[in-house]
Amino acid sequence: MPRYLNYHPQTIMEIISAVSSRIRYCVVLTAVVMCAAVPASPQVASTPMVRWGDEQADTIKLASVCKTLYESGEKDRNRLTLLAARQFIGVPYVAGTLESPTEMLAVSTSGLDCTTLVELSMALAKSVADGGDSWRDALYNLQDIRYRGGVVDGYASRLHYISDWITDNTYRRNIREVTSDAPRAKAQVASVNFMTAHRDKYPPLADQATYDKIRDMERRLHRVKSYYIPKAAVSSREVRDFIVEGDVVFITTSIEGLDVSHAGVIFKDEMGVPHLLHASTTAGKVIEDSLSLADYLARQKKSTGIRIVRLR
Repeated sequence: MPRYLNYHPQTIMEIISAVSSRIRYCVVLTAVVMCAAVPASPQVASTPMVRWGDEQADTIKLASVCKTLYESGEKDRNRLTLLAARQFIGVPYVAGTLESPTEMLAVSTSGLDCTTLVELSMALAKSVADGGDSWRDALYNLQDIRYRGGVVDGYASRLHYISDWITDNTYRRNIREVTSDAPRAKAQVASVNFMTAHRDKYPPLADQATYDKIRDMERRLHRVKSYYIPKAAVSSREVRDFIVEGDVVFITTSIEGLDVSHAGVIFKDEMGVPHLLHASTTAGKVIEDSLSLADYLARQKKSTGIRIVRLR
């Protein structure tokens, strides 16, 4: 986060080292793998430029997930989001997979962080819910969710702060934030400046033009009103009942200059208690957390609560 940027705050420093050591480059999509048993699309468009982690392995995995979602017959977007996220359980936690000298849509199914897991799950779910017939459709949705206006135009076009991500995707009707409708929700006014305040941690900000764009974006988010559910209220029966499986939850934080520190997808146990399916830095992989959401938040000293969004 910020992007948190796709990064959990605990891993900000490891992200910097990951930039130089973990990223593999494979720029152009050379094959289209269609989901098995799905009818062909009547219209075929060019595929977005993609930097894969491992093109062959990633396309096979995406095709498999797409097939699973399609064959489930599920149309509910929340349930599809959760089903998609469950296909990545066990995938190692890897930070910094979006970083490269040239900004483009990055996809890796062999390593995920909290934000890339959420975005990829939502993109795959939206594709099937909208009647898409290939994981290729998910690439368009992923780009549309990840970038301002759905357009890749340099580092600053990526929606780094979740406050910005929610605003942009709500405006373009990709998602609906339901936090303000929740019981015990409270208004908050906050600002973000973590990226420019820690310019040395983000190599692209060495470029003055890019730095200026990020600074301008932070200024637009200055003292913007939003809603959150305080973490002490998450264990209440009314909030537990409000939260639905497949909700995407963003954990708000008291870290100066940040709005959100972590993200995941909700599943419920047999008692109806919400838990988090997330890319865990502690476990080092994507897990269905055994801790309830309320207990998880209680252990995060700098967490303040949650925001909730749903696919439209």
